[in-house]
Amino acid sequence: MRAYVLHGIDDLRYEQADMPELKTGWVIVEVMAAGICGSDIPRIFENGTYHFPTIPGHEFSGVVHSVGQAEDKEWLGKRVGVFPLIPCHECENCLNEHYEMCNHYDYIGSRRDGAFAEFVAVPVWNLIELPDTVDYAEAAMLEPMAVALHAVRQLPLEQMNSLMIYGAGPIGLLAAQWARIFGIQNIYIAANKPGQIQLANQLGFLNICNSKETDVPEWLRIQTDGQMVDAALEGTGRSEVLNQCILSVKGQGTILTMGNPHSDVYLNRDIFWKILRRQLHVCGTWNSRFSTSEENDWQDVVDTLAAGRIDASSLITHNLPFKELMQGLQIMRDHTEFYSKIIISKK
Repeated sequence: MRAYVLHGIDDLRYEQADMPELKTGWVIVEVMAAGICGSDIPRIFENGTYHFPTIPGHEFSGVVHSVGQAEDKEWLGKRVGVFPLIPCHECENCLNEHYEMCNHYDYIGSRRDGAFAEFVAVPVWNLIELPDTVDYAEAAMLEPMAVALHAVRQLPLEQMNSLMIYGAGPIGLLAAQWARIFGIQNIYIAANKPGQIQLANQLGFLNICNSKETDVPEWLRIQTDGQMVDAALEGTGRSEVLNQCILSVKGQGTILTMGNPHSDVYLNRDIFWKILRRQLHVCGTWNSRFSTSEENDWQDVVDTLAAGRIDASSLITHNLPFKELMQGLQIMRDHTEFYSKIIISKK
């Protein structure tokens, strides 16, 4: 098969690769569409993966090409999305069905070969069947959609009327849509690119602040007549933005940290005092929940997408042929043009 193989940091080659091994309990998925995650940029160009060579790519959809045992033959030919985290199923978190917090997980696209290839090996357990109304490009966004949903579910939704979202990338704008679905009436978004503002407006969000031109907490103070918001979502992983989140919430408000940190994250002492004196709640969110229980972020994403209640397609600014992955990676690395979500598809 053809695949993008990472041989070392900043050494990604489009070349012939061996077909994945097909084991009992696993299937081979023919990749039809794959998304480039923001985390793929440092993974490929700066930090590397857990071993070399590795095929990156963890956001994808496709068709089940072959199965490892007869019991799974009903999956043959089915259109699927894939939960990329492979849990151990043995640790305490797994036994409680919090697989996203597994202590000994494997991961498609970073710890094992992923979806920037024609075919990828996947455990049957990690498959989710796609309705015919969900196309492959949309389904390649199931992972960021589930991450956004899982994040919003960490908030005290029944007690909330307002939310400030810092970061208007794909996950931030998906989180805004989930917040609206959950009934949060006043949603404010901080964006740092004109294209993000335009895209947020297109999705129906009008309370947008350009964080490059405006002091966001002060802007929010004006918008809310000094009341501030019930919760703030930190979606950038940056110290200055976490500090702004703390300044944005009411007493006993919630700070939800979601953004992957680019470096060490610090709080100013005066800002830290506000957590104490205003009795703020600070919580984190990680990955998404994929389980057999009633709360399954992935199934809820598929159902909501199929019902047309959330818009993933508008976030796809680039849908490139598979052979043009490097172009998409370079756009994201070098910021040569505006992008929100870049997808590669089998044409």
